[in-house]
Amino acid sequence: MRGTMPKAQILAAEAPLALDSSFGTYFPLLWGEHDALALTGRGMVPCPNWSHGGAGVCRYALCIGWAKAVTRVYLNGTVQVEGSGNDYTVSHPIIGGKLITSIDFVGVTAADAVVTADAIGYERVGDGSGEAILNPVEQLLHMLVNFGFADWRFGTWNDPADYAVDLTDFAASSSHAMTLSMEGGMRLGGTSEAEQVLDVVQRWLGSNPPFRSRWTEGGKFSVLPLSHIFGGYTSTGPAVPSSQEALFIRGRVHEIGDSFRPKTERSVIRRVDMAYLYGAQDAKFFANLSVMDVSQAQQVVEALQLFTSAPHVI
Repeated sequence: MRGTMPKAQILAAEAPLALDSSFGTYFPLLWGEHDALALTGRGMVPCPNWSHGGAGVCRYALCIGWAKAVTRVYLNGTVQVEGSGNDYTVSHPIIGGKLITSIDFVGVTAADAVVTADAIGYERVGDGSGEAILNPVEQLLHMLVNFGFADWRFGTWNDPADYAVDLTDFAASSSHAMTLSMEGGMRLGGTSEAEQVLDVVQRWLGSNPPFRSRWTEGGKFSVLPLSHIFGGYTSTGPAVPSSQEALFIRGRVHEIGDSFRPKTERSVIRRVDMAYLYGAQDAKFFANLSVMDVSQAQQVVEALQLFTSAPHVI
């Protein structure tokens, strides 16, 4: 968790034709559907240059790995036409051992050109043929086992069973997110600064309030849906039939001290303010929502920034 991500940069030894301003930039990582057509109409994600002018072609990186789809490409805010003989094509070269999704312009773009795109990020297989990963829990798991706890470069995606993640808990959380019709989206990298894996996970948790993280007794990381029912501390002690559960606190195990007193105070949130639909290119949220419980007299307000909410108009 104290490691950093992304891990792969645009380096002169691997991409010698990149613009000077690109060197040291981390190749982006992309999950979910990013679409600004109904917002700015200028592209949702920026694409750093990794080769400028070689053989009359200028090339820009959408992400490491195979994106499910490049929906639209913009040059300085103007939509371009895809296809051989047109403005650009999409390719998947291997650069320094890393497969990337590349947007290749026919002809030389200006050194200060701004290239953006609307796109759908990673899919389940790894070669563009699979179903897009839209479930936010599955996005978190995919991120951890490929780019957080590991350094995926090419080929099929890493097997989650090989990493310190609890697949049973993740399956339960994925099912819960599916029941709630949750959809997520993330873009990491694209700048000269990496992030701690822990910080990325914390941002995901802040964007997905129904879930909490934990470490299992076996040392595996997981997330679980937040239960709204507290069943107490349970045990099937020797005096209790196996079909029942005894609710109790074990004084020698749970250090409660003077804190174990009945409390009559409570603080119930009256209003929740949420900022969502974050666009990487504009570095801002495009939508806000407030929900209020008018029956609560206390003026308690919670503000949430949902950085990994679905980055498109639904």
